[in-house]
Amino acid sequence: MLGKSISKPLVSVVIPLYNSEKWIKETLLSVYKQSYENIEIIIVNDGSTDRSIHLIQEIAPQNNTSLEIYSIKNSGVSFARNFGIQKSRGDLIALLDSDDVWDSEKLKLQVSFLEEHPQSIAVLCDFYISKVNSRNGKLENKRVISKRGVNDIGRSWLSLEGNGALLSSTALIWKSSFIEKISFQQDLGTAADLCFYLKLAELGAIGHISNPMVQYRQHSAQMHTNPDLLKKDFILLMDNIEHLPANLTKRKVLGNAHTLSSLVNFSNGDYRKAFQDLRIGFFLRPTSLIRIPVSIIYKRLISFLTIRLIKKG
Repeated sequence: MLGKSISKPLVSVVIPLYNSEKWIKETLLSVYKQSYENIEIIIVNDGSTDRSIHLIQEIAPQNNTSLEIYSIKNSGVSFARNFGIQKSRGDLIALLDSDDVWDSEKLKLQVSFLEEHPQSIAVLCDFYISKVNSRNGKLENKRVISKRGVNDIGRSWLSLEGNGALLSSTALIWKSSFIEKISFQQDLGTAADLCFYLKLAELGAIGHISNPMVQYRQHSAQMHTNPDLLKKDFILLMDNIEHLPANLTKRKVLGNAHTLSSLVNFSNGDYRKAFQDLRIGFFLRPTSLIRIPVSIIYKRLISFLTIRLIKKG
């Protein structure tokens, strides 16, 4: 792979930005605090109308890291990511959402991993699901999402019965491995990361570091909280995947998607939509009504135990 012998390769951190004034300062500071130093930051302002850019310009002069801001009309997160990648100069691409936070050792450990595993074109890491404590305003880790025990991330993610890889904020990728071959699909919202991951996995090996080094911030403004978008995206996704992972069928994936959507709608109090999704999920795959709740309970239990071990250790 071209560029893998480079000493301290340049890492381009691509951050799509849309109305993130509540979070962008903390996100950007987590990049500035990286122990790995050869970094450029590319922020793609996707038509923000709040104070996000102003806050960035306040803290940027206090740091020596190269930072470029490109402002475009609102075109969606996938377009913004693709735009930022095209503008990047780095040998490696690190994706970061404007509301997530990195551990200070993330890039250093991931660059070292790729240097030690030349067969890998990218590397992921575990991550925390985090929420702001309403009393003290601090970001607290509620769950940890790990690859431990998962043989096939793509199958686990696509089936909705396992953990997603959260590619957008955990990945570090050799640019030469995918540029001009694949990109983020602009007609997808919540499933754009998954679609990109499945296509990337066909290009080469994807490594993994078991340390949780990203805080994935949960809040009401995220696309992932919209069950209607989830269903729409997975229907589109099925039309764009040439080869499904082993033991997966379109009915199984869509049955699981409607069942998960029904659970979210029940939680939101929208019982009419919840029962509609439940009926469709049962028609597509009756066992989804058992598999999805059981997988959620199992993941929450494992996550709870893992968090307890991390706090103790």
